Formats: sequence, structure tokens, C-alpha cells
Amino acid sequence: MINKNHSFSQVVVLRCHYIQQFLYSFTQKTVYNCTSKLENHGKYIIVRRPSKHLQPIVWYSTSDLFTAWDNFVRASSSLASSDLFRYDLVDVTRQVLQLIAVNYYSDVMHSFHSKNLTALKQNSVKFLNLFTDMDILLGTDKHFLLGNWLEAAKSWATTDDEAKLYEYNARNQITLWGPTGGLRDYACKQWAGMMEMFYKERWSLFLNTLIYDLQKNVSFNQSQFDKDVFNQVEVPFTFDRTIFPTITKGDSIEQAARIHTKYRIETRSQFLNRLKEFSSTRTKYSWTMDRQEGPFQTKIDRKWKGGSFEDNRINIML
Repeated sequence: MINKNHSFSQVVVLRCHYIQQFLYSFTQKTVYNCTSKLENHGKYIIVRRPSKHLQPIVWYSTSDLFTAWDNFVRASSSLASSDLFRYDLVDVTRQVLQLIAVNYYSDVMHSFHSKNLTALKQNSVKFLNLFTDMDILLGTDKHFLLGNWLEAAKSWATTDDEAKLYEYNARNQITLWGPTGGLRDYACKQWAGMMEMFYKERWSLFLNTLIYDLQKNVSFNQSQFDKDVFNQVEVPFTFDRTIFPTITKGDSIEQAARIHTKYRIETRSQFLNRLKEFSSTRTKYSWTMDRQEGPFQTKIDRKWKGGSFEDNRINIML
């Protein structure tokens, strides 16, 4: 407890301690605490090979996480000098972004199934921009840099051939895990460099394929796409020798605040706030959400059906 006998510096330390305890009380009860038997933590949609039938995995209250995110951002000015706080701020913001990506994914699939080419292109741009924002955010903290992983592997080499081999193994381990991808994405990493140069590239190929198929009025062929993404993105990445940064760029506090301003409104949908229910039951369910679209109030009944989301929209003139 703070009292009048504490010095100014002691008051600052105690205040920061209370703030940290308040913040972590949210995350400890949510994303950091899985009390269910849900498996495959970390197999999030954004780091999985793209498909029309990906299912979100959430074991916590997303609304609690979003509240914690608000509080982390608000406390930034008081705790900016703490490297530990900065790490957690980046980590919580990263977690929120990948949840928003689930919403974008469902919008992409809805626009594809409804054969709305304009919406598909617009939703694809939003989806891909999120990868860039996440990459920029992760690049502000040394713990989320792909470059550190690759340079550490190469540091053991005594010849250039060894360096190539060690770098290949380091890249392969976090992507394909084997020459043919037998354990693909088993050791996936949400790092700066990975988001922009690997995961975004996979999703870009997927989205461009959906757009092409819709334009040509042909069915999406998952088997062919799997071959294409393996040969055009996944394997080339493992042999690539692009040098990635080992020092941070930008400020974690500033980037988290920018992303919070840009994306917080995206977290207010019933869709995101019911992801836990969907993940825990693994069964079909539906809900209705209201969205203002121009002069219309749109009621959206979104259902998980056949491995993808389908929306039934009713527009009511205001």
C-alpha cells in the first residue's frame, strides 16, 4: 500500500507494480490459462497452410482479452521503461491481431461462396495488410525476430557450405519440418520476417487463386493449390538466403497504440466474442450480429457449415 512515507521513486515503483498485477489478472484467467482439453494451441489460422475449411481454435474469453489489451495500451506511458511490459504488450497485441484475422478469413470465404468478386478483393487486401502490421509490430521486440534464429544457426558454420546447410535446416524446421513437409507448421513461429515473407506469401497465393477461380467461374482445387504453395512458397523459402534483421526497428509502445487505434473496432463483433463457444463444442452453431452498412442496418446470421462460414443477410432500411 502506498502511504505518505514513501519517496517519489518508491511510489512510482509501487504504482507500476499494481498496474502490472491488474493487467496480468486478465491474461492469467484467459489466454494464459487453458483449463479445457482443447489441443493444438498455437495452430492459428494465419500460420496454417491456407484452405477453405480452416477452423479457429480459442480456449478463452476473447472479450476479456480485448479488455486486457485496452488496459495494456492505456498503461504504456507508465510502464514504458519496462522491457518485460513491452514484451507482453507486443505479445497481447499479436494475439488480438490473429483473432481479427479469423474474422477476415470468414469474410473472405463468405465473399467467395457468395461469388462477390469485389468484396473478395477488398477482404483479401484487409487480410494481407494485417500480416504486414503484425510483422512491423513483432519487429520492435528482439524476442520476435527471425533474423536471430537464422544467424544463430549460421554462427556454428566454419565454411559457406555449412552455413547454407545450417540455414536451410533452421528455415525448414520452422516451416516444413522435412523435405516433403511431413510435419508442416509443427514448429510455426510468429516472428518478424516470417509473417511478411512466409505466411503472407502463402495466403497471398491462396487469395489470388480464389480470385482467379471466381473470375473464371471454376471450382477451387485444394490438391492443386497444395502443390502450388509447396513449390512456389514453402520450398523456396527454405532454400532462400535473404538476411533478416537481428536488431529491432521502431517502438513497441507506438506500434501497439497505432494498431489499437486501427483495429480495436474490429473486435466488437459478436463473431469474435463467440469464438470460444465454437472452438469448445466443435459443432455447428449460429448467431446474429448487427452491422451498419450505409443506409441499412444489416442483420447477419452467420453459420459454420461444411467447414466454412455462411452468412444470411437481411437488410433493413433505416
